[in-house]
This record gives sequence, structure tokens and C-alpha cells, in this order.
Amino acid sequence: MRKRRPTSFLGALEHQGPYLLSKKLGLICSQMPGTKDNLFKYTILFLLLAEALSYISFVYPIISPLVFGLVSVGIIIATVYKLEYGIMIIFSELIIGSLGKMFILDIDGFSVSIRMVIWLVLLLVWVSHAFMDKRVTFFSSKLFRPFAVLALVVLWGIAWGAIRGNSIGALFSDVNNYLYFLLIFPVFGVLRSKKMFRRLFKIIVIALTWLSIKTIILFYI
Repeated sequence: MRKRRPTSFLGALEHQGPYLLSKKLGLICSQMPGTKDNLFKYTILFLLLAEALSYISFVYPIISPLVFGLVSVGIIIATVYKLEYGIMIIFSELIIGSLGKMFILDIDGFSVSIRMVIWLVLLLVWVSHAFMDKRVTFFSSKLFRPFAVLALVVLWGIAWGAIRGNSIGALFSDVNNYLYFLLIFPVFGVLRSKKMFRRLFKIIVIALTWLSIKTIILFYI
């Protein structure tokens, strides 16, 4: 007797979720320019590995620091090897990263997220590149002036908060999200190439599709 195949969309998701996820992502990326490389395959492997390690560190908290360390080392190696890899990683993490809490390391009550690590690594590697090249391409951009105005507003907010007697912890809690704007320096330098822009756009589409389909699957489990 032949096994009845699911006919509904939800039935298909339940029985063929992983297959449909890979197939749909492959179809989307195959219709985008410049898809003859292995970017799709490597992005899917990266997403699968990130989700698996995040789940393992959640289920087994005792090895969470080890997983956090291994992931951090991997990010450092990839970013030092090629700055654009760090840019790809941080955009992927921003999309699938669950408010930056896929991987967390607790140090005396202070939580260090993997998003903080990626941010710090990217900036440090970019600073070293800028120091060796002796130039910062973003300074000559038309975007620099509005960015400088935003920076002045943030600095004024920090100063005003300190004058009003707010604690350092409260000030950091308010300003830490704005610190991500500093990534415009490495991002602007890397995205000057159309090829890199297309590759990054493709990764963003893959990550968004991954997150959307995973959310639908988990919602109906």
C-alpha cells in the first residue's frame, strides 16, 4: 500500500521541513545573479552549524562557555583572514541571532553575547587594516557628515546623562545599541565592490528566508 503524501502546506512542512527549506532557498538563490559559486552551500552550512551549536549550548549549559569560546575563535579567524567574512557573519547573525543571544557567556553576572564579540572583532580588524593602509575611505563619503551629526547627538546624550547623575550602567544600557553604527566604517570599506554587495545581498535573502521558514515550522510543531 502506497504511503499517502501530505497534501496541505502544513502537512508538507511537518513531513518535509528540512527538504523544503533547502529547496526553497536554492530556488531563490538560483534566480539571483552570480550564483555559480558555493556561497549558498556554505551559508546553509553556517546557519545549520550555528543553530545546532546554539541548541547544544542551551540544552547543556555546562559546555556553553566552551561552545562560546570555539565560536568566538572561529569568528576571529574568519574575520582576520578576510574582513568581508566578518561582515557576512554579522549580517547573518543580526537576522537569525535572537536579539544577539544565540551564544552567551556569563561573567560574574554580566552577559557577554556573541553579537558583542563579532562587533569588537570587526572593529579591531578594520582598525588594523586602516592603520596599515593609512586611510579611512568613509571619511570621503557623503554619508560621513550626517554620521558625524548623529555621533555628536549621541555624545551629547551621554554627557547630559552623566551630568544628571545617571550610573555608568544606565548610560551604557542606553548607548550600547548606537555603538553598532560604528560598523559603518568596515561595512562601507567592504561594500565598495558590486560583487561583494551582491554576495552580501544574497546572504541576507538566504538568512531571511531561513528565519521565515523556520519560524513557520516551529509555530506549527
